[in-house]
Amino acid sequence: MSAPKPQGGGTTPKGPMKAKLVILGATGDGKSSLGNFILNKKDLFTVSDDPESETKETIGHNGFDGAEEVFVIDTPGLQDTKSSDKKHIVNMVNYIKKHKDIQAIIVVFNFNQDRFAPYLKTMIKIFNDIFVTEDFWFHVGFVFTKYFQGMRKKFEKGKKKKLDRYIGQIKELVKECKRKAPPNFNTYFIDSDMDDLDPDSIEECKRLLGWVSSLDPLDTSKAKEVDDKIKKSEKEIREIEGPSRWNKNIEFKTIIKLERKKNTHYDGTITYSEEKEIDRREKRIVHEKELVNSRFDEKEEKPSSKWDGKKETITTKFLRRKILTYNDGSIEEGKWEEYKSPKIEVINHPKILKEVSDQFRNFEEDGHKITQQKKLRIYDDGSTEEGEWETVSKIEIQKADEKERGVEKIMTETKIEEESDFKIKSETVSFKTGLIFKDTHYFETQKAIPVKKQTKYERTVTYYKDGQINYGEWRKVS
Repeated sequence: MSAPKPQGGGTTPKGPMKAKLVILGATGDGKSSLGNFILNKKDLFTVSDDPESETKETIGHNGFDGAEEVFVIDTPGLQDTKSSDKKHIVNMVNYIKKHKDIQAIIVVFNFNQDRFAPYLKTMIKIFNDIFVTEDFWFHVGFVFTKYFQGMRKKFEKGKKKKLDRYIGQIKELVKECKRKAPPNFNTYFIDSDMDDLDPDSIEECKRLLGWVSSLDPLDTSKAKEVDDKIKKSEKEIREIEGPSRWNKNIEFKTIIKLERKKNTHYDGTITYSEEKEIDRREKRIVHEKELVNSRFDEKEEKPSSKWDGKKETITTKFLRRKILTYNDGSIEEGKWEEYKSPKIEVINHPKILKEVSDQFRNFEEDGHKITQQKKLRIYDDGSTEEGEWETVSKIEIQKADEKERGVEKIMTETKIEEESDFKIKSETVSFKTGLIFKDTHYFETQKAIPVKKQTKYERTVTYYKDGQINYGEWRKVS
């Protein structure tokens, strides 16, 4: 029996209508029957009650008898007994991408089933991932098929309860897909038996097509490619810390951002691609001022000397100070303090009583006649010390050519130098001991008496006829 004409109220509303939609559903739930019902043609899509899937490939048709502007794409049923779902998915997406202006995706439920089949949920999730349009769920409608008119009164009693149960599951699915949900889901109840047309189902179909025709087309050009092995591919991004550089107490830590793909396969396995670096930046961290190093500087203080007449006490102090270095580069220096006992050195210095010039020597050197003397020092502790040879007279020896110059006169200059000296005087001292002072004891003492000493020096002064004057070296004469 052919479908009624549109003017008689068939499956399309009065007048031409443009609509383009895709039907999804499980095997045996009435997808193909619904497609035929919408397009006014009984055998466009193959229908069978056999659990084996009749629809082997994704295919689309335009309608008849007023539905010429309606285009329906029928898809293979899920959980096929012979075909692989993953192969169907690839074919479906490739077919749909070739057809522009698809406005809606219709999900078919069998009204006589009490649960939302898991494999159908999986299929809807895949389409959610394939079509990246933000308002994807605003283009999804739900049709309950096999809503038989002969069972209508019986069905009406449980219709609201069943609808509420399915809508709750649909909302949870939208939440899992992390997309925006419409305020109300479009649901329809249709008996698509073409041999016994149901007027209520015809009106419901008109309402369905009216909703589809009001929608803007989905952008199928942005539909993702589908891998026949990979069910889902998503990016995973993580950050790791790299090396740091420091500027005083500020740390510049390297943050590396890595990305990899997580692939979920249809067999349930999960694989990951190799991580690659997608970004690198520096994170500035200001650390509180902290001590990073502590050490001591040490030094010896300049020795100090103290005399008490006969001996010299030399004291050397050992000092140190603490040096603190902080992570901001600042340095604190402590005060110099003694940290161990000072070094003390005592030197006895006997006092010189007198110097005696008792050795002389004469020799010629470099054209001069030289007279030197050596002094003998006598100390108050009785020790003596010989000095070094000292030059007291250096007279240039006159050469023959100087005689030719002509000496006008030769004179002798004298000078007297006065210095302090000491004279040792010995004295005998006696004292008595015993109870009645009968025993007399004697001992000798020496006493240094200061005296003035005069020393006479002479030198020769030669006057030449050419006006030159030659001075000889001073020499000690007495």
